[in-house]
Amino acid sequence: MLQRTATLVADCHRRAAESAQSAKNAHNVSEREFYLDVERRWLYLANSYELTDRVTSVSNELDRHYSKRK
Repeated sequence: MLQRTATLVADCHRRAAESAQSAKNAHNVSEREFYLDVERRWLYLANSYELTDRVTSVSNELDRHYSKRK
């Protein structure tokens, strides 16, 4: 799962960077705001993937720990 998550996170960051570049190249304020919002959403998704992966790792570790105690 870690490798898949890393790939997804990297893709989100790449797309966020593309959106940031599009914002820089925007022709007007509303277009710029649109691309900045898209950038924020890609970064939010990347953070969500990372958090989900960390929670899953902790949960799996707790499962292993408690299964040894039985």
